[in-house]
Amino acid sequence: MLFSVNSEFVLTEPKLRTTLVVVRYPEISGRKYSLIGSCATVAKPVWSEVSAAGVRSEIFPVSVSADCGATSVRFSIATSGKTVSGSSISVPVMTRSALFTSLSDLSDNDLFVFARDSAASANKLLDSSRALISSSGSTQKEKLSGLALSYRAANLSFRSDDAFSLIRAREDIRYSVPVAGKSMPTDYPFIPGSMRPYRRDTTDGIHHGWDIMAAV
Repeated sequence: MLFSVNSEFVLTEPKLRTTLVVVRYPEISGRKYSLIGSCATVAKPVWSEVSAAGVRSEIFPVSVSADCGATSVRFSIATSGKTVSGSSISVPVMTRSALFTSLSDLSDNDLFVFARDSAASANKLLDSSRALISSSGSTQKEKLSGLALSYRAANLSFRSDDAFSLIRAREDIRYSVPVAGKSMPTDYPFIPGSMRPYRRDTTDGIHHGWDIMAAV
């Protein structure tokens, strides 16, 4: 059984390239298990315990390579060099270009709402995370839940920062119409993509320019 504290890797962010993977397996005499991961460096477990039922739990720190080209990182339990069937999980990798594409589709107002709400959610999650991690009465499971919240908070903060950066970039963009006193058209047949069937003999029959309704 596997569980990753970080639910999504962001390769450009050092913290979001790391995680803790929890491994649970039956303790069998003479059999050793290990954690393996694609694009990942797995360190020695920082915590290990065997329950009364004979189940060992271990926590492995993991770091994912910044140049990993995969869309997800796969973790598996292995023994004697072979992957244990049904023991694998995949953690998705979010690229900055994919985030930019999704954010650039938003209107200015929706982008601001996304940035603001993501930042607010990140702060709330961080407060909850600190409460769980620092509490002397927290169980191991609760502390791991707190760490999971901290990763989620970092992810939301990263998304919020990118959204605010895009807002600032848009504020710096200014458009000017090349003919004073005239506005750019917004309807067919004066905008790019308008059909020009009468020109099919000499062109592709599509209007590719902007028609500005002004005197020559």
